[in-house]
Amino acid sequence: MPEPPAHRPGFVVDGVPDTPHLAAVLHAGPEGIQLEVPLLEGVTDDHIKWFKDPTTIPDHLQFIDMHGSTSLSGFRSRSSSRDLLRGTWLGTVEVSYFAMTGHRQPDYSEIHGLSSEIAGLPTWLEPDVFSDDTETDDAGRLQAATFRVESRPDVTVPGVAGLLLSPHWHTEHDYANGSHTMRETVRVETRFEEPLPWTEHLRVHRSIQDLIALAFWHPTNLVVHSALRVDDPATTLDGTEWGEQWQTAIAPHSGRRSKSSPVRPLTKNARPLFYFDDIGADGVATWMREYDALGQAMWVLSSSLFRGGGTVEVQLLQVGTALEALGREVALRSGRLEEGKFDKTFQFETALIEVGEDTDCSLDKVLAGLTDIEAWAKAFNTTYKGVKHADNALPNPNEAYLRGEQGALLARLWLARHLGADRSQLESRLH
Repeated sequence: MPEPPAHRPGFVVDGVPDTPHLAAVLHAGPEGIQLEVPLLEGVTDDHIKWFKDPTTIPDHLQFIDMHGSTSLSGFRSRSSSRDLLRGTWLGTVEVSYFAMTGHRQPDYSEIHGLSSEIAGLPTWLEPDVFSDDTETDDAGRLQAATFRVESRPDVTVPGVAGLLLSPHWHTEHDYANGSHTMRETVRVETRFEEPLPWTEHLRVHRSIQDLIALAFWHPTNLVVHSALRVDDPATTLDGTEWGEQWQTAIAPHSGRRSKSSPVRPLTKNARPLFYFDDIGADGVATWMREYDALGQAMWVLSSSLFRGGGTVEVQLLQVGTALEALGREVALRSGRLEEGKFDKTFQFETALIEVGEDTDCSLDKVLAGLTDIEAWAKAFNTTYKGVKHADNALPNPNEAYLRGEQGALLARLWLARHLGADRSQLESRLH
């Protein structure tokens, strides 16, 4: 589908028959969507009130220009400037959700489907799908090559309605400059029979983003690509409908990211602690089913990767918070703790030990030479308190970094085993 330009002059339609179309400029891209609206007192008073009282702006606006029609929704903030002498205003609206629309121009504030891509997902889902056969001359120069790529079938997740992981390949040819490129992608698609708010779709996409980020221990960017409404089919000028059509969509705030520090791309040789084949569709289903229960631990752990600009001390605080929450969750599941009841014997070190003892694999990389999980929990707590409490000595930055990495690895090992990864496979990747 064609990509609209980043800056588009056009008109805003608010759906109210008695109000005029507004001239506007739409700025849209992965970093953000803004709608700039020039206003004139005595002419556009009905719209000036949007910026005097932000509650009066509609939930949905339609933007039209020579490139087509665009549905805008999810207005996050509004600002305005005013020239008192001339009675002119410039209002700015920050938009959360953008979707090109078809002939019928429906409201895309609720959608049937959403599609995104997440960095690292192709490697995590199918690491070995590329093979080549080459021929060289006596000087070692490549003379002929055959490349084969093969994507696995679409992956559905049992018990998770509407979720599909769809692998495929893109090829690009620059014949003039002799460049030919193949790129593997995996689309994360959510689709439901009834239209739902974007937030309902994005919660599923973000949960997959968190899983991939924890597998790689690296921030993994999420980019929304397209949205679907089944009542907006592809239609030709004669009115003939040709089936459903996924429309170009933008949702800058869709995944975990730091606006001030863009997500770093994965390094060339990055490999995850566990792959899809280690946990299977059933493991993904477990993750989705327990996403809320594990959220206090795993959301904190994952979001620490996307923070941007933080120090190792801040990282250690987030890892410690995540481990404490995970230890409590493990203790609740084992019956060591009862929901809603306070147990003064369950301290921070106790939570760390709970996680370690429930992680059924070698912890040598976590312990880093210490004798057992109890000794490590004590050492971690000492470093952690040095960061958390002002009356404790601040730890050496190298020690703070190492404890943070060890704690994160412990939580990730627990998660991998909990989702069904084989112990020997995990241990082989730790060496």
